[in-house]
Amino acid sequence: MAPASRDQPASGVSPVWLMLLIPLVISSAVVAASRLACVSGDGVHFLRFARQLGEDPVFYMKAHLSQPGFSAMILGLHGLIGQWLGDHPADAWLRAGQIVSAAGYVACAPLLWLLSARLFDRRSAALAALLVVFWPQAHQLGGDVLSDMPHLAVYLASVFLCCQAVSAIRRDDDGEKPRIGRAIWIRLVTGGVLAAAAYLIRQEAMGIPVAATLWLCWPKRGRSVRWHRVAVAAGALWLAFLVPLLPYVAVTGRLMHKKSIGDLLMGPASQAVGDSGAKRRSDEATERRRGEKAATLSVDNSNSLLGFRGTSLAAHRGRQRNPASAVQGDDPHARAAVTGAPAAALAPAPLQIVDGWAKSGRYVYSALALFALLWRRVPRAAADPTRFILLLLVVHCIAVYLRSRSFEVISTRYLLVPAGLTIPWAAAGLLAMLERVRERYGGAGAAGTLGAVCVIMSVLGPKSINDSQRYLRDAAMWLRVNAAATDRVLADRRLSQVVYYSGLTWDEWPEAPWTYEQLLERDAATPARWYVHLIGGRPPSSEDEERIGRVLAEPRWPRAREAYRGASTAKSPPAGGSAVRLVVIVELRR
Repeated sequence: MAPASRDQPASGVSPVWLMLLIPLVISSAVVAASRLACVSGDGVHFLRFARQLGEDPVFYMKAHLSQPGFSAMILGLHGLIGQWLGDHPADAWLRAGQIVSAAGYVACAPLLWLLSARLFDRRSAALAALLVVFWPQAHQLGGDVLSDMPHLAVYLASVFLCCQAVSAIRRDDDGEKPRIGRAIWIRLVTGGVLAAAAYLIRQEAMGIPVAATLWLCWPKRGRSVRWHRVAVAAGALWLAFLVPLLPYVAVTGRLMHKKSIGDLLMGPASQAVGDSGAKRRSDEATERRRGEKAATLSVDNSNSLLGFRGTSLAAHRGRQRNPASAVQGDDPHARAAVTGAPAAALAPAPLQIVDGWAKSGRYVYSALALFALLWRRVPRAAADPTRFILLLLVVHCIAVYLRSRSFEVISTRYLLVPAGLTIPWAAAGLLAMLERVRERYGGAGAAGTLGAVCVIMSVLGPKSINDSQRYLRDAAMWLRVNAAATDRVLADRRLSQVVYYSGLTWDEWPEAPWTYEQLLERDAATPARWYVHLIGGRPPSSEDEERIGRVLAEPRWPRAREAYRGASTAKSPPAGGSAVRLVVIVELRR
């Protein structure tokens, strides 16, 4: 079966079917948001960062390692409709973050429809949009407060426009059209601007102009490359990408604020240099704010849900001198980068990348994509755009591999982009399978097969998001009900979800692990009513229980009592997690 001509509009299913699928995607996003048992630790970081951007964007963009785009979108949406999203500030900010994540999830359906129609035809495009509805990883990330799905949506929009523009440039690169048309310029520049917007959400988007430039340089069979056209087009694309990033560079001091190219290439050996640079930039921001009347990161009690109160500016500066403690509880990936922890074994890294890509669709989508590549019955994708997708995959996987040299693990979230880019092939493989079934068993058989695939993916999808961390939210809600709004709480930064949901005023320590003496010193400096402790281990550490006993027997707290103890109810711990986790709340003073 020969593929349809890619020079003409894609044939097959009418775009009306896409409009019918959009409500399904919206319903899936709403269901995903309703299944969030507890916001993730990274989600708390993004919400906290959003509130801080509203207070002082320049200072906090320097102080944080995360890209500001996602948190800025949360801040903007909360400013528009936050008053209608919930009575409690924690609920309003959380729902604003979920709406942004869900919007990215929903937007991926029409964008993958467009990309699949460009590569195959509209029948495959309709199935690609349907696969988004039942995409397990998208369901999980879209229901949480994470930057992955909004980034993927903007990334796909940029890829589609760059694909159209560069394809037209390469198609006309035969001397017949010496000039690049206005419509092509508009698509190319818009694609570069969208790549910059995606980069402000996650750094992976830098691969778009890199891959597009390599694609422009890819020689065509029987034709020589017109290098002056390549130089002009590539220059325009890079300008469109870099110019919108100039304000970000002016604030942070460099384009790759979180991880430089040297850090990626040199690996752990360059950590000391990178850490000193991060400290220098943060110290400069701190010096600028020295002497201001506000001495805490949180302004008032209502804002404490997004940060720890009682943390002086000097303490914040001290954490920047110790990069590991500076990111405790904020970004576990950044924390792994600055601790100098041993990198994961490099030999299995390619296998981890492949496995992470396959896990995105519970191995079903990856099997369908491989099926499309290997079965001759499946029509071939348009050759030239396929080269662009291939280059994007190669560039992204190289970046993930280099990242593994500095980070302890390869998260499946790093492979969301490759999973999204290969969904058109999964849809083409599914279409070929349905056509084969229809030939043998009729339309009813094909419909039944499609329904079976949808049911299987529904079963394989997450039933509850972050259910293993529900006990943290339960502890926070207990505090929200039983503690007064002016109460102070002592805790460490591992309890960021408890901090967030409770909405109380928290004091935190700049380093971990905490000692009992540090607990007494902190309480002497700022007397607290509550002490919250996290217990975890295989089995739970006896030292944690001994500390709870010492707190209850401490003479300075004669009326101390254990007020709450909540355990994780997850059937199995997350990978690398503890077998048992408990949250213990001690009332120090009554």
